[in-house]
Amino acid sequence: MKDIRHLVIHHAGPRWKAGAPIFEQDGVQAHVAHYRQWLDEDRLEMGGPFLDAAGGGLMIPVAGLDEATI
Repeated sequence: MKDIRHLVIHHAGPRWKAGAPIFEQDGVQAHVAHYRQWLDEDRLEMGGPFLDAAGGGLMIPVAGLDEATI
């Protein structure tokens, strides 16, 4: 079986507040909690924010998760 992985790339959305640090952005703490749970459940290979002014980030789920799960 092929080792297929999905890459989830997040970009700053319409509620992004320019100049505010990423961890003070609306909704980011809930997002972090969600993917921290995935990490605890061995469903997340790696992930994290882009630490530039534009915001966003990426997540790489473990192999074997289908696109609908992500």
